[in-house]
Amino acid sequence: MRRSLLLLAVCWCAACAPTAQGPVSTQPVITAPFTGDGAQALAKAGAPDAPTYEQMLRLFGPPDVSRREGRGGLLSYRLAGCALALAFATDAAGALRLAAIEAGPLTPRDPKPTLATCAAQASARRNAGPNS
Repeated sequence: MRRSLLLLAVCWCAACAPTAQGPVSTQPVITAPFTGDGAQALAKAGAPDAPTYEQMLRLFGPPDVSRREGRGGLLSYRLAGCALALAFATDAAGALRLAAIEAGPLTPRDPKPTLATCAAQASARRNAGPNS
């Protein structure tokens, strides 16, 4: 678990690190809705066509913690049986895309959940409404 958190922290720092690419566009990048389910979205992490920050918000609903800073972002969900962290990095076109994911248990005694389980729980929470 510590190794996974360290990896997520490294990805987060890399996403926020300044680069020598020049100015970053402040214009939002418009993307179409992601048409797959949550597990398919998570499987695309790190790919050039990975879902954007906004697409993941629409797919999983409001997170428990969100942060956008520099060229990166983070969404964190505390679900019924897992904690899910999604790290984002800006791509060459200026879109904030899913770069790394980490699913973990809510307590150290719980077994580590699968990404598919966490994705299903996040989608179910979004579908249940704002009071769930």
